[in-house]
Amino acid sequence: DYALHFLETFKKPNVGEVTYSNYVRITKLHIIKALGEKKVGDVSASNCQNLLSSLLEEGKGRTTEEVKNLLTWIFDGAVADHLIDVSPMRTVRVPKHRREIGKCMPKDVLTPLIGEPKSRYDYIILLLAYTGLRPGEVKSAVFIDGFITVRNGKTPTNAPPSFRRFPLHTRLLPYVKQIEENVDVNMDEVSRHFRKKVKGYRLYDLRHTFTTYIQESGANSKWVDYVTNHVGAQNVTQKVYTHWTDDFQRKEMEKLQF
Repeated sequence: DYALHFLETFKKPNVGEVTYSNYVRITKLHIIKALGEKKVGDVSASNCQNLLSSLLEEGKGRTTEEVKNLLTWIFDGAVADHLIDVSPMRTVRVPKHRREIGKCMPKDVLTPLIGEPKSRYDYIILLLAYTGLRPGEVKSAVFIDGFITVRNGKTPTNAPPSFRRFPLHTRLLPYVKQIEENVDVNMDEVSRHFRKKVKGYRLYDLRHTFTTYIQESGANSKWVDYVTNHVGAQNVTQKVYTHWTDDFQRKEMEKLQF
């Protein structure tokens, strides 16, 4: 109860909707599942260390890091709320997780993956390959007159939501209806489906692949930053003063060749 109270009180007002949902999902799936029957003051450092060690043994390095961060925040909150005197996380240690750098998929690996869609997951994979969307942005997608509008996944804390609009590649146009019907699909299921079809790559690698190939095809790099919402590469001129015309955007998108 306190873990969820902490997230709603201290995290929800200060992070994006997707990030908050991810915190809740991880907390329920791992922390509450393992420690949920204990009172805050009854959770020991050994309990926390054993939970994290078991995740490491399963090869879940990134999940371990996320769970460790959440446990640290939650118990620091419990100390601040005078529920406990000392956080059990003070003595807990795990190796730092080295995050994978995104990879561009070779065309001989990508081409079979983006062939004729045969399942609802394939429609989403096709969408990601031809748009460079973050998987977490798919659910917000709206399709109108050959264009897609999505809510930007990377939005500064406490900033109002922002959106980007760009054209769909002609490869996607025959499948707009099917894609639209499946944007609410569980992305974890899409990821599992993807990994079954392609070994050695992650679903997020489709974003890196799109970015690489569309720039190699000669598309305007500043426009690619806009399409992919590559926040770090955008300056004030791009964010505030640049407005891409529909015709320009269509021509740039059609340069993409896999």
